[in-house]
Amino acid sequence: MGNTKNPIDHIKRKGLHGIWLISDKVGPDASDEVTVGRKFGDQVIEYRISDFAKYLINPNPIEVVNTLVGCKIFRHKPAASQFKYLMRKYFKKCINKNVDAVYAHEETYLSELIHLQDSEDPDLQMHINKMKELLIPYDTIVEKISGLDTDKILDTTAIVEDPEDNRSHVVLKGTVDEKIQFILNNVQKKVGVVLKSSCLDNGLFDMRGFDFESFDPKKNSRLRVVFNNDQPEAHVLTPAGKVEFNVSDIELVKCIIFLQMSLKTNEKIKHLFGECIKGAVKPLKLMLNKKLEIDYFQTDLPNIYQEVFEANNISKTAKDIILKALNQKQVGILISYLPKTSHGKYRSETSVYVMHDIKALEPIKAILPQLYSEIDKKIGALEKDKYYLMDSMKGYNNAK
Repeated sequence: MGNTKNPIDHIKRKGLHGIWLISDKVGPDASDEVTVGRKFGDQVIEYRISDFAKYLINPNPIEVVNTLVGCKIFRHKPAASQFKYLMRKYFKKCINKNVDAVYAHEETYLSELIHLQDSEDPDLQMHINKMKELLIPYDTIVEKISGLDTDKILDTTAIVEDPEDNRSHVVLKGTVDEKIQFILNNVQKKVGVVLKSSCLDNGLFDMRGFDFESFDPKKNSRLRVVFNNDQPEAHVLTPAGKVEFNVSDIELVKCIIFLQMSLKTNEKIKHLFGECIKGAVKPLKLMLNKKLEIDYFQTDLPNIYQEVFEANNISKTAKDIILKALNQKQVGILISYLPKTSHGKYRSETSVYVMHDIKALEPIKAILPQLYSEIDKKIGALEKDKYYLMDSMKGYNNAK
C-alpha cells in the first residue's frame, strides 16, 4: 500500500489553510487498476488535488447563467438564389465553399433595453425584475421577431451575454417555432448555458460553475500521472482506485501546479481566492498567459524594483540589464470577478498578477551580485521558489 501520511499536511505546513489546488507527490497505491505492473517514481506519480483543482481539469460540461439579449435568424434565400446555387454546384463552378452563406442569409436581432444591473438587496432586485417585465413588451426585438414568418426560417440561435459583456451564440433545441417562443419568453432574462467544460481555451477557465463558498480544504481527490513511453497521461481516481475521469490534456495538470506554486509566493492572489470563499466577490474567469509581454522599458517599474533603484545609484548600463531581465519569462495570471460595491451592486473587475521566473534574473546575479542581493532582500527566498510576484494591477471591465 502507499504512503499513509495525510496528503495535505504539506499544505497546512505552508500556511495555505484556505484555497489550495495540488499537493506534493505522495505515495500511490500499487493495487490500483491504473498502475498495476508499473514502477512508481519513474512511470507513475500521484498527487492529491482539491475540489477546485478537480473542477478546473474535469472534461465534463458545466452550466453557467447568462442573460439572453437577442438571436440570430437564418432565412431561406429566394428560390432564384437557390436555383443559381444548385446550377453552380452542378457545373462545379461554385466559388463560395460555404453552402449556408449561399443557401441562407442571416439576420441579427438584439434587445434595445437599457441594461438594469442586478442587486444583492432582495427588495431592490424584486423591483428591478418588475421593471424588466414591464419594459420587455416595448422592446423592439419582441415586435420584430413576433412578426416573422417561421416557414421561411431555417434555424435560429440565441445570443447571450455574460457578466463581462461578452456575447456568444447558443444552439437551441426544438422546432423553429419553439425556439422563437423561447427567445420571446426570455429576452433580458437569465438562462442556463451549458459549456463543454470549465476550460474554455488554452489556459482560460470559467469559474462560475464552481461553488467557492462550499469549498472544504480537507476534501481531496487522487490525481495519477502515468508515463507510457515518456508520454504522460493523467487520471482522477475514485477512493477505490477506479478511474473517475481522464484528464484530456496534460497541460491542465501543469496549470494547477503553476497556480499552486503561485499561491505560495503571492499573498494577493491567495487573499482574492479567500474573498471568493467568503462570498465577498463572485469569480468569473481565470486565465494563465504564458506569453505575457509587458515592456518595462516603456512602462512604470514594479514597486519592488522602483525601491531598489531609488536606494542605489544605478548606472544606465546596469539599469538596462535589469529591465531586459524583467522583460523575460513573464507569466500572467488574470482573474476577473464581481466585487460588491458599497450600494450592494456589482461591476466587473480584473486583477492581473505578473509572475516572474527567477531564472530571468541570472544575468543580474552574475554581473551585478551586490544589486542582486538587494533584489533578493526585497523579493525574499529567491533560491527556493521558481516564480515570484513581480507586479500586479487592477482594472474595471465595462463598469455600469
